[in-house]
This record gives sequence, structure tokens and C-alpha cells, in this order.
Amino acid sequence: MSTQHDPAQRRNIVPSPCFATFIAAVARRFAGPAPSEDASGLNHLLNVTLRDACDFLGADRGRIILVDEAGDTLAASHLWTANDVQPKARELQDMPFGYFPWVREQLLASQTVEIPDVSALPQEAEAERTICAKRSAQSVLLVPMICRDRCMGFLEFDSVRGKRRWTRGEKEQLTTAAEIMAAALMRHEELTRLRANEERLRLTMEATTDGVWDYDTKTRDIILSDKAAALLGLDSTSIKNGVYFLLERIHPDDIQSIQDQFHAHMTNQQPRFEGVCRIAVPSGEWRHVCVRGMIVSWRGRQPLRILGTIEDVGRLREAELNRMETEKKYRQLFEMETDAIFVIDDADGTILEANAATEDMYGYSRQYLLGMPFESLATRPAPISEESDNLHGEGRAMLQLAHKHCDGTTIPVEISMRRIPWQGRSVRIAAVRDISDRLRAQEAIDRQRRFLKTVIDAEPSMILVRDRSRRVMLANVATCQFYDRSEEQLLGRTGRELLPSLYYSEPFSNEDDLLYSGQLDQVDNEYKVKDRSDNQRWLRIIRRPLRDADDNVTALLSVGIDLTEAKQLKAELVRTGQLASLGEIAAGLAHEITNPVNGIINYAQVLIDMLEDDGTVTDSGNQFLGKIITEGERIAHLAHGVLGFARNYSNTRMPCAMDTMVGSVLDLVDSRLIRDGIKLTVDIPANLPAVHCVHWEFQQVLLNLISNARFALNERYPKPHPDKRLFITARQENAGADRKVIIMVEDHGTGIDPAHINDVFDPFFTTKPVGEGTGLGLSISRSIILDHDGTLALEQPEGGGTRVRITLPAAEKCAENDS
Repeated sequence: MSTQHDPAQRRNIVPSPCFATFIAAVARRFAGPAPSEDASGLNHLLNVTLRDACDFLGADRGRIILVDEAGDTLAASHLWTANDVQPKARELQDMPFGYFPWVREQLLASQTVEIPDVSALPQEAEAERTICAKRSAQSVLLVPMICRDRCMGFLEFDSVRGKRRWTRGEKEQLTTAAEIMAAALMRHEELTRLRANEERLRLTMEATTDGVWDYDTKTRDIILSDKAAALLGLDSTSIKNGVYFLLERIHPDDIQSIQDQFHAHMTNQQPRFEGVCRIAVPSGEWRHVCVRGMIVSWRGRQPLRILGTIEDVGRLREAELNRMETEKKYRQLFEMETDAIFVIDDADGTILEANAATEDMYGYSRQYLLGMPFESLATRPAPISEESDNLHGEGRAMLQLAHKHCDGTTIPVEISMRRIPWQGRSVRIAAVRDISDRLRAQEAIDRQRRFLKTVIDAEPSMILVRDRSRRVMLANVATCQFYDRSEEQLLGRTGRELLPSLYYSEPFSNEDDLLYSGQLDQVDNEYKVKDRSDNQRWLRIIRRPLRDADDNVTALLSVGIDLTEAKQLKAELVRTGQLASLGEIAAGLAHEITNPVNGIINYAQVLIDMLEDDGTVTDSGNQFLGKIITEGERIAHLAHGVLGFARNYSNTRMPCAMDTMVGSVLDLVDSRLIRDGIKLTVDIPANLPAVHCVHWEFQQVLLNLISNARFALNERYPKPHPDKRLFITARQENAGADRKVIIMVEDHGTGIDPAHINDVFDPFFTTKPVGEGTGLGLSISRSIILDHDGTLALEQPEGGGTRVRITLPAAEKCAENDS
């Protein structure tokens, strides 16, 4: 390290010849191109220069502190200290420049800052005094590094071993050295950017499948990419007077066409030039090539540079002609494009270029639009610099604004904007689309959506839509009422949160899985659930998957129908039918009971007459006592049958033997059939499988069918007749797991009028005289059989009359599905 100098000896003196020599050495160091282009070489020169400056000044410590391009952040890049001075830790790494406002204002104004006594700094320089004290600096000199009005950073010189001042000559010389160093830094920065741009251009040229060329209209030189040079059979990528060089090699028949195309483009008659020609390569062959180009740089009205491509089309000549025809059609379609395209100067926001569609959209001529501020097209001032702050590099911004037509009308527009470099400047390409039709369509869609929501809310059935994550995305009013929650409270909730007893059940959950996977198209089942008030409800839920255009399941639609009231009404109808049948039974029961009661009275009177004087009964009297008991049991049996039928049993299903159920019904009606002269035939095999049913409901069905048959037979045969017959038969169909039991009730009565065949199952429809029937028999009967997973059908035999066929699953199969 060089010998230190006494600072006091250097006050108020002009720079020594040694210092002037130092400045000259600094200028020589940074004058050559090589060191400033190489980062390590530049750092070495900066370190050497900092050391020499500290040595000549007699400073104890020196630093180079750089400022970022925005002037916001500091970074200490180079440090030198005397041998007996502590270097201290490097501060100011990515530190905000604004933390030191006192020195920042002076340095950015290109002023040298001299601090002879750190402790005497003013109150506004508190941050500066703190950082200097931390570094044990008593006096500090800061010299800005200015280049092209930009502060690249500053030089800092510290005196640690005592206070001192610097002469005017020293500060001026240091300012000169700082400017030289700043120029070297800026040159290195610009060269670094240039290399990056050149590398991007090189990669772009290598990535393209065509050859690329660059024509300088001033020097007439052509630069070729490697692929372009190889295509022309050349070893060099640089051609002096390239246009003349190539024209000499173009086939004579093709020269005029190429020249016409080139001239039309250069005189601005065509936006680009394109031509196909034959060109001679060094091997002597003619090679068919397609040459395209476009002016990319202007000076006023004079083109400076033309960029283009060259493509070998020899082997694909016919295909190329087709391609050119397609290209022509494409250009025609492009001219029909309704989007307006603007090129906007990034600096002042003026319009540099505009396509033909801009004239149609705004009503101005393109010449009028050129030079106009783009923001002036908006109905309200909205500088694009504020609206698209998110644009960086090649980023894209999407804006929606209101623009105005030349006639003053408003145009809602959508703007797609991108920043690009163009003709040596930063510009923004803006594609402007009139979205008036889209907004009107969107408004129509919104109206339609609101209408559909109104329709859905008006639907009394519960409508619920769940997305792929099984969360509610739509619910109508009926659904909200069932769950006693608002739609906002339902949205985003899962079914398991709303109705866990149903959605957690294994059958329902498995069906959901199959629907979401697309394996099922629909599930339609009834479920018994409890609502939020713990009331039991019956729901019929129809579930269907909703699919997108690619047939992927995106959501699940559920339509719920509350069957609770219907179930209750059905039960009441069944009970009404049961009471009607009971009344019919009771009407005949009086006659049935009258005979045994009269017999009991007569037998009792005979017994009284036959009593001995000692009160004993003769042997003949004992016979009458037996008859009294028999008649009493007969009355009890009839009463037990009626009471059993009238009692409202539970709805529990259980296996029931068919012969037992038929027998219990015949006990109630047998005497009436006999009195009406109806011959009954019953054929029920003993080994017939049981059916799984609610026995009193099935009894109700049989009573209804027998009552209808009895009425039809009495209508056709008011008196006894050989054909006044009623048949009740049963048999088994199929075997194994699909066994079914078929029960048929057939009569030879009046039959069913074909005009009424479709009405007989409607509630309250009857062909009987007023007071003879309720019109509920067949309706209730079919409903009961359907609830038992069976079928009830009417048939008309050839000989007349009516046959009712009931089909029910055998008890084994029913038991498996019963819940």
C-alpha cells in the first residue's frame, strides 16, 4: 500500500502534476474497448482507479456505490481501505436511496457533497450522520458519477484518523475521474443489453425454418442467416452490394416480376413484397425460391432497413402455388376483419399506424387518425399508461372502455394491448373490438338467466344442482323452504351437511358415485327422511348428471318431489275404500246374523219347553244346546272377520300365504256370493310361495275385485244361472331369484265398455248407479299393488266378462329389497 499523506499539507493547493497524471491514466484505462466490454476487466480497472484516487487524496477509505436505473436503490460495489483502517462490513446493499434524502438531492443534481465534520451535519442529515458514525468517518467526500444526465452512482472517500477538507482542484479532478468511470459503466451496460438483443435475434433466426435476410438500403449490403446462405450456396453471410449480386443470379424471365414487387413496396403501394423466382446457385442449378420482405425502419419517408425471408419451394412448387392462393384468400379475410388495429407510440401515446377497419369503426380516415392521441378516442380521458401498468416486456393487457365515433355516438370496446419494440422505439399494439353486440347478447343472456331462475323458483318441486365437488351451486325456493335456509346459506354446502341421514346412506352414496362417474344416466327413487323439525317426510328424488360439450359430467341435477301429503292422501283413500267395503259387508252382515240369532232364540224356547220338573234337560234338549253353541260361534266368527278387516293395522310388510289371505276375505263375502247365486271356484296350490306384503292392504284389493265381479255378475244374471261364475286362481311363474306369484280374479259378468277401458283406474270414476260405488276400488287397488313392486292389469276374455291379473314378487326376492 502506498504511503499516506498528511491531509493538512494538501489544503488550499492546486492539483499536483501527479494528480493530473492520474487523471490522464484513468482516461487511458477506460478508452480501450476490451476492458469495458469484459465484466472482470472493468471491475479490475475500477478497483485500481479507486485505489489510486484514495492514495493521491490521502483518504483512509474509498468506495464505489452504484445507483439503479430508477435512482431508487444503492449497492456498494467496490471498496478500498488503508492498511491500518478497518474495512468495516459492507453496508448499503440494496438499501433505498431515499433513506439519505440530504445527500440524495445533491448527488442527483450532479453536485459534489463535502462533509468536513460529520458531527456537525444538520438535523435533516440524521441518517447520513448515523451511517458515517457507524463507519468511524470524521470527514467524507461524495463525488457523483454522471453520464448523459444520469447518476450511475458516486465515489465516497472517508477520513477516519482526523478531520480534513478537500481543495476545489481536487474535487474538480475527482469529478472528471468519476465521469470517466460513469461513462465506462454505462458503456458496459449498453453493450450487455446489445449482446442480449443480438443473442435473441440469433436464436430467432436459428429457430425459423426459412432463411432470413436483412437489407441496408443505405449501404446496399445484405446480411444473411446461416440457412439463407446455405440455400443460396454461399459461404459468407455478408454480401456487399447484395441487391446487384442477387439480381445477376435471378433467371431473366423472373427479374421483372421481382423488381416490380420490390418497387411497389418501396413506393408504399403494397404493405410488403413477395415473389417466386429461379435463382442460380454456384453448382449451376436453378433453384426455385420464394422471397418475402417488408420495410421495418424508416427515416422520415425514406426506408432504411428491409427484413425478409427466403424459402426453397422447388420440390413443393405446386403446393406453394396452392399455398399462395390460400395466402391470398387469407389476406382478403384479414381485410374483412372487424377489429381495429393501432400502433401507439409508448412515449407520447400518439397513433403511428392504423388498419382499414379503424375507418369503419370510428368514421375517421386513417390519415386523420395518424398522430392523434389514442386516449382521445375514449369518452373520458384515460391515459393508457395508467390503464395498463401491468404491461412489462411482452405482457398483454385487456381493457374495456367506452370510445366515441366521429358522430359522437358511444362505442363500447374491448382492447387487447401489448408492448413491443418497433422501428427503434417502444410501441403498443392495440387490437380494438366493438363489443356492442356482445354486451347486448350478454344482457339477453342475463335476462334469460333471470327468467330461468324465476321459472325454477316458481317450480314447486325441489331443484338442487351440485358441482363435481358435490357442493350446492344452485337451489330454488322450494329447496330453500324444505331446508329452512336461504339460497346463500345453501350455496357451497355439501349434501351430507344438509341431510346427513340420506346422503350418508350407503345406497344413496353409491348411486351418487355412479352418476358422477357417468355410469348411470338417471336414478329415480323414494326416500323416507326427517326434516330440520324432525318431521318424517317422503321424498321422490330424481337425479341426473349434467354434461358438457365433451360429454364429461360437470354437475348433478336433483329434482325432489315431496310425497308426504300424497302418501297421507293415499292412506286416507285406502281407508275410505276399506270403509266403503266394510259398509258393503255390514249391509249383508245383518242378514247373516239374523238367521243364527233367530235359531238361538227358537232353540232356547224349545229348551225351556223341554225342561223337566226338576230343572234337568232331556237328551233331546242337549242336542239343541249344541246347536246354540254352533250358531253363537258362527256369529263370533263373522264379527271377528269384520273387526279384523276394519282394524287399522300397521304398514309393516311380512311374508303372507296366499291361501290364508284369500280365505280370510272369502269368510266375509262367501254368504253373499251364495245368496246371489254366484258359483265360486278357488284354485290356490298349497306349495305356492308367500308374498311379502301388508296383509290388510292385499285383503282390501281382493275385496274390491270381488265386489266389482259380484256387481257385474248380478247385472248380467239377476237370477241364478249356470254361467254366473267367479274364479279365483293363483300360480307361480319362473323359478329361482325371479319367482313371481300371479293371482287372477275372473268373472263372466257384463265386462268393461271399451270406451271406459282407459278411465277405470281414475279416482272416483264409476259406472255403477249413484249410491252403488265410490269409484275408488280399482284406483286404490292398483296403487297398493304398485307399492308392492307388482302389477295389476285388466283383461277381457273371449267369452266376455273381466279378468284381473295381479303379479307380485315372491317373498324371498321382496325381502332382499325391503327397507
